[in-house]
Amino acid sequence: MPASSSRPIRAASGDPLIFIRLLNAFASVPDPRNRREPRHLLGDILVVAVCTALCGQSAFTDMEDFARDHEHWLRTFLELPGGVPSHDTFNRVFQAVDTHRFEAAFRSWTAGLCGPAVELPAGTPSVALLRHLAIDGKVLCGTKGEGTNRAAALNVWNVDEGLVFGQRRIPEEGSEITQMPLLLRHLRLKGTVVSMDAAHCQTDTIDLIVERGGEWLVSLRDNQPSTAAEIRPLLETLAATTAPAAETTDKGHGRIEIRRCWILEGETIASLDCRGRWKGLRCAMLCERTVIAPGTGRETTGRRMLMTSLPPQAAELATLVRRHWQVESSLHWILDVLWREDAARARTGYAATNLSLIRKTAINLLKLLQPEFPKMSVARLMKKAARRPDFLYKLLTNLLRA
Repeated sequence: MPASSSRPIRAASGDPLIFIRLLNAFASVPDPRNRREPRHLLGDILVVAVCTALCGQSAFTDMEDFARDHEHWLRTFLELPGGVPSHDTFNRVFQAVDTHRFEAAFRSWTAGLCGPAVELPAGTPSVALLRHLAIDGKVLCGTKGEGTNRAAALNVWNVDEGLVFGQRRIPEEGSEITQMPLLLRHLRLKGTVVSMDAAHCQTDTIDLIVERGGEWLVSLRDNQPSTAAEIRPLLETLAATTAPAAETTDKGHGRIEIRRCWILEGETIASLDCRGRWKGLRCAMLCERTVIAPGTGRETTGRRMLMTSLPPQAAELATLVRRHWQVESSLHWILDVLWREDAARARTGYAATNLSLIRKTAINLLKLLQPEFPKMSVARLMKKAARRPDFLYKLLTNLLRA
């Protein structure tokens, strides 16, 4: 039987509880190696991987180099009974660790960081009080090999806390659509609104969110042809004949953005033929975004339709729609730019998605410390961690919040 990663630690200095709890964050992850006394402890391997990621690196060779460069410091709180693990050892372990067990440990940790959602009384929910989880898929582009597909995962972003809330590996024979219900079953959804792109405009997904006590907001496209065909002309007529229910103008990033929102509600929604297919449907939205380039005055306009179980609170709904894309700008962009995740080549076994979880652990630790350094970006915090072991130690101790 695989052994648990949990194991008593000898702490040469400092508070040993800090590092016991550090390893306990991953204690439910079973060691995939069959050896009764492996040369390198799984807990040591995971901690070294997190430390390496906090310094902006996550390749297996980076992990070995980090451990060799910082071996004396690491030995103050890790055992390292077999010395520094080689890059081949890191590779073999990350290929073999059960991603779903690792994902469960990560969700348990992040649930402790974020705390429970506010459970609102029955009746019309206040949109602004709901916890907002944005879910989106990400392909790890560099992982495609001969005869294999690219690794991919569904990522859950807690918009309110600015933290990664979870991950679900998408197997080669699966898809985002088939994995979404499996992910949702592991999330507490009471007091939560889940926002998704059009790929997840699926009746089974919507039914599950409602059954688990959550609210939903989803884009609508022609992958649901009958629903789109019924709602689109109503929204277009509404936009052509009435003022928007909400409108904002933003100036920044060298452009002007005008956002408008129109909402179908009440009897119009109640009379839709498709309404019975979408559990809890309360309104449909048309969101328009116009970008005006300075100087030339050139305008670019795009529109998208959405459906939701939330009440027609126009300004709040428009904000939710806009904030959904933080999963791209605050998570996927950071993974690709700071850790070059799309260029990562690890593709065997579970290595790709396990390494992605290590990077997401690092993101959360960096984000947790950011309020103490409001003028420092995540990239600057990473560089500071690479320069100063005492600052890296401070980042690691945030795992105590689990």
